[in-house]
Amino acid sequence: ENEHRLAIDYFVKALAENEKHLTARNNLAALYLSHDYDENAVTHYEILLQQNPNDLEAHYNIGVAYMSLGVLDKACWHFETLLKHDQKHVASYTNLGAIYSKLNQPEKSLAYYEKALFYAPFDENIQFIVAAMKGEQRFEAAPN
Repeated sequence: ENEHRLAIDYFVKALAENEKHLTARNNLAALYLSHDYDENAVTHYEILLQQNPNDLEAHYNIGVAYMSLGVLDKACWHFETLLKHDQKHVASYTNLGAIYSKLNQPEKSLAYYEKALFYAPFDENIQFIVAAMKGEQRFEAAPN
């Protein structure tokens, strides 16, 4: 924990000296995200994206932070933006699948998980989720 605090202090000091120091800001945002300081992470990823709107890693990470904060519309926007530039980003598809599942939109959720499975056909976790979702849909559609 003390090393974490020292690292944060180091990057905050670097940004005080040069607020446009992208590496320091990215590292600080990543530290915040990895230690569940999601609101702080969002603040710094937003600044990074203002400076570089095509930073795909920042779009992904801010999406994760928003997801953790429960701000699902913004999380979706960032994952979708990333996918416009990198159609094979499996984690964005699975996160969108999880979000739409949480929003009780199983068809949309399944579509994202299936897209993830298309790009990662041997991922057992995604295989399991897709199979379970298809099984649930068949169960729901079964006649009484």
